[in-house]
Amino acid sequence: MHNWLLTAFLSLLMFVPAKAQQAVRAVGSPRNTVTYIKTANLEADRISREREIMDLAQRYRVAPTATQEQIRQSVRSLLFELFDLGIQAKEEETRKLSLEIAQMQRNQQFSDNSRTLQVLEEALKTIESTITYRKLNREKIVTTRLAELLAR
Repeated sequence: MHNWLLTAFLSLLMFVPAKAQQAVRAVGSPRNTVTYIKTANLEADRISREREIMDLAQRYRVAPTATQEQIRQSVRSLLFELFDLGIQAKEEETRKLSLEIAQMQRNQQFSDNSRTLQVLEEALKTIESTITYRKLNREKIVTTRLAELLAR
């Protein structure tokens, strides 16, 4: 009777990334697994967009002038999507760092944590300033990247 349940569970595991399965075994927390899967999905989306952009850039170079503008707009749209995925990944990273810092602050009784805490806080500030800069210069960054891709 339990064989079908085990078989169903094992077949479901085939659809979960291997590292997420390892995380469940190592940590035993579904919350950490969900975070890992979310990060893995962002990475998979990023890779997919990058491949599509490269394919379109190659098509752009050999396309007739009449279709180049349409391809250019498609590449531009994908670059904005890729940019937004990068921002989401950085924001997820800041969220994780903030949680780690908060946990370390709660456990302040360990004196060796103070230096680690300072390093983490500096890293968090750096990432946050990078996010702010990139959000403010989104259009310029994407336009520059578009010109680089289509000029090759």
